[in-house]
Amino acid sequence: MPKFIIGPNHLGLEGEYELEMTFFNKDHRKIKQVSGLRVLEYQSGLEAGDLDFILALASIALDRAGKQHNIEHLYELPDDCIKFVIEEEENPPPIAPELSPEEEMKSSGLSSNGATEHSQEKSTPDTSGTPPLASSSDPLTSTI
Repeated sequence: MPKFIIGPNHLGLEGEYELEMTFFNKDHRKIKQVSGLRVLEYQSGLEAGDLDFILALASIALDRAGKQHNIEHLYELPDDCIKFVIEEEENPPPIAPELSPEEEMKSSGLSSNGATEHSQEKSTPDTSGTPPLASSSDPLTSTI
């Protein structure tokens, strides 16, 4: 889980603050007001190291921890005082389960000889130049 590590400072906010990355509308509003970023721009804000975005997230983490603060005071801290850490999971879950080659062929609809399990008749294209006959269920082209 991502966390903020805030070093010694005159605000009394030193410590580690975890940040569950599930946001409420009030959190989105704070992020927008502070950083100008919209929800779909969060990833690019992180990748770019957007200071306003990082401090908005730090403020949310402090709010959730019950720490009274003024976000404007966070701007007065030295830049190395607040660290945002994203720890990678040791054993992340697999994106998709691995299948044996036989299971993979079954899921793709191919049999071991390369034919499809659900064979369909192939129709040959009509090259006669005459339009196809209308279906009697088509109200626009059916005759009475």
